[in-house]
Amino acid sequence: SRDTRLYLNAGATDHGNYYFDSVNMGRRMALYLNLSGSYDIRIFVEGNVEADWQQGVFISTDGTNYVRMTDSSLDPQTAARVYWESHGDYTLLGFSGWFGSVYTPYGYLSVAVGSNLYGSFFSGGGHRISASRILHIPPNYFDD
Repeated sequence: SRDTRLYLNAGATDHGNYYFDSVNMGRRMALYLNLSGSYDIRIFVEGNVEADWQQGVFISTDGTNYVRMTDSSLDPQTAARVYWESHGDYTLLGFSGWFGSVYTPYGYLSVAVGSNLYGSFFSGGGHRISASRILHIPPNYFDD
């Protein structure tokens, strides 16, 4: 099967807001976050999120060139510009990555072994993060 890429863009004149009923992204998925705009990327999901970004999470700050989230040329503080809110459960499968804040006010937050996490993680329904690398970055999501 083919690799699938999801591209999300920050806004130039307003936030890059995205709305989904639920999200289920399988093993051959790569996430591309274009943060060249002046504002943040904000993703809102009514239900559950299940993601497996083993193919990678890539970030662009100039709108053209993408680097892996773990690339030394990328300032990890950039993760503050990505906000993900799920009103269901949020599940990140093993050996994946996440770049940004995850907020699950009503659901359970689960991150499987071997993942790279840059951001903040909050859950109203409990959480389990297994044997993963975490770099805490305070969120921007209260900003305008």
